[in-house]
Amino acid sequence: MVFLYIALGLIALFLIVCFVLAKISHDKFFNYHYEADPDIPLYTAEEFNVSKDRVEFKNGKNTLRGYLYHKGDYDDKKIIIYAHGMFSNHNAYMQDICYFAERGYLVLGFNYLGVSDSDGKNLKAFGSSIEGVDAAINYVKTQDNLKDKDIYVVGHSWGGFATCNIVKFHPEIKGIAALAPFVSVYKIVRCSLPKAVRFITPTVVLIDYVCGGKYSRCNAVKSLNGYNGKALLIQSTDDLVVNYDKAGVGLIKNKATNKNIIYQIEENKGHQPHYTLDGIKLMHEYEAKARTLSGEDLKNYKHSCDFHKMGELDSRVMDLIIDKVIEA
Repeated sequence: MVFLYIALGLIALFLIVCFVLAKISHDKFFNYHYEADPDIPLYTAEEFNVSKDRVEFKNGKNTLRGYLYHKGDYDDKKIIIYAHGMFSNHNAYMQDICYFAERGYLVLGFNYLGVSDSDGKNLKAFGSSIEGVDAAINYVKTQDNLKDKDIYVVGHSWGGFATCNIVKFHPEIKGIAALAPFVSVYKIVRCSLPKAVRFITPTVVLIDYVCGGKYSRCNAVKSLNGYNGKALLIQSTDDLVVNYDKAGVGLIKNKATNKNIIYQIEENKGHQPHYTLDGIKLMHEYEAKARTLSGEDLKNYKHSCDFHKMGELDSRVMDLIIDKVIEA
């Protein structure tokens, strides 16, 4: 009997350790309100002579905020919803948004729960990006000037996860383009954790499921298999943030049965398959140098860098989204 008590005690201790480590890991990703780094200058709509109209809409009891971006005589039959990535807001994707606006499309760019000017004391869960896009689509469908438009969704990374899975809730979406998406919460958590603590993966996932509800339980392979619209998935094979084969497009390509999915595989683009190789090279140089600096030295270095050049878009990839999804 003593040995039984000892065994049960050890099991209880192991479960407690798992929960504590998992909670710390999950909090590191989500338990804060994100604000952009003021020392990194981002593109602005004004630089592209793109107009913007303020919008806000409900996500449960909270309010999400963003803008409708447009330029000149835009296509009044279509709207693109842009889903931003993690550790950023939609302003960090202004060059993407304005690329579409300059080519005659109306684009809704907004911030998720807990991001910049949107409500929320924290980011909540991986599923929050899907929840945010769901709220954006519901907003579009309730506005007299928007509700009859064909909806397209484009997203990167965390937003790519949302883009692939939003079709589960809105199969009527005409087309999607996902840049460096991950398949599921389980896959991205397992690939992101150091090997020594990967045993806490199920517990981290459970916490995310509790926080994110039905949205966190989505799986891109299953969602895409049930989708009849246009779907374009884009990723570079050397992506260090979302492992191509274990969590990203490579896994979807291997598992999905939907023959309508178009795959665009890039090389040497890292986590930014829609950027130019020159821009990515500059980004890597910046990241390597920034890791060696702190305080005022780091701040001054940021002010000296050309972040616009780092974020330079590869028009070949961007035009592929237009040709294969939006105008297909």
